[in-house]
Amino acid sequence: MPSSDDSRMELLGVIVDVLAIPYNLLAGLILGFIAPIAAIAAVVAGVRLLTGKMPFLSMQKAPDQDRSLALTLIPPEQVKERFEEQKDEIGSELVSMQKEIRAIIEEAKAEAKGSAGQGSTE
Repeated sequence: MPSSDDSRMELLGVIVDVLAIPYNLLAGLILGFIAPIAAIAAVVAGVRLLTGKMPFLSMQKAPDQDRSLALTLIPPEQVKERFEEQKDEIGSELVSMQKEIRAIIEEAKAEAKGSAGQGSTE
């Protein structure tokens, strides 16, 4: 015959298992966000330590080819300037994308109103 101590231990085990689910989820999310960022920071710090220059991703635009990314090593003094250039370039591309998306949305709304108007007259 099972004792009450055994049933209490089983109940405690179930409670611990249920509480472990959100804890493990939260730990996985935090580790999933922090680990990649820490790995990138470690690589950048290692390259800076070994070469004295900072690695910098820049977009290469050749007239006859598609855009591609290039990793270049630049002096630390130029990082801020290059970052500002890239930020402005990406910002202008984002603005043009927003305009295109808004135009598509407006076109879809107009088309939906037109089809709704035709559906109600029939």
